[in-house]
Amino acid sequence: MPSNSRKLFKNKLLPDVGALLESHRVLNPGGRGRRALGHITRSGVVMLCAAWELYIEEVAVEAADHIAARAETPDDLPLRLRQKISRVVRNHKNEVAPLLLCGVGWKNVYKNRVAKLSESLNTPKFGNIDELFSKCLDFSGVNSSWRHDKSELNAFVSIRGEIAHRGADARYVKVRDLRTYKNIIDDLVKDTDDAISAHIRDITSVGTLPWRRT
Repeated sequence: MPSNSRKLFKNKLLPDVGALLESHRVLNPGGRGRRALGHITRSGVVMLCAAWELYIEEVAVEAADHIAARAETPDDLPLRLRQKISRVVRNHKNEVAPLLLCGVGWKNVYKNRVAKLSESLNTPKFGNIDELFSKCLDFSGVNSSWRHDKSELNAFVSIRGEIAHRGADARYVKVRDLRTYKNIIDDLVKDTDDAISAHIRDITSVGTLPWRRT
């Protein structure tokens, strides 16, 4: 089965966007013009982007949990992750902070750092996602596994930003465009889920996938 993050996206978050599309169909049978239904499609964009953002946040945390669980000692982690964990402790204001690394304490330091970084994501464009995965999972270039170009994601997130800032004055979102965005984001979640699963297998010694590929 896929990650818990993807199951949340597919079973709890994406259906809300589908419900808005169905509402639009009921209110506009036959697709006869705009009929003042822009609030539905704009809401769909906002909800879809929120679902994508939450998926990214959740999958980063879930992946970090798997990485930590598969490591017996910090030496089992990639060098850059070890350096980042050490930096957190070195920069801590408490002079006894190094004690946090004792035993399996380093796992908590690592997972807490990932949770904090994930919570700070507020514009889920490719650049911010790539930076988050790099810092948290030592994973760069997730877009190499995407079937869509990163520019499509960035354009979609920009439309969400315009709606958030301008509301009803934002550009009109056609229902067919919302359907296209829905399919793109669903594909990106699948591709990201598979790529992260393979990455965890590759950087840990267990040699198996933490969750099944699509």
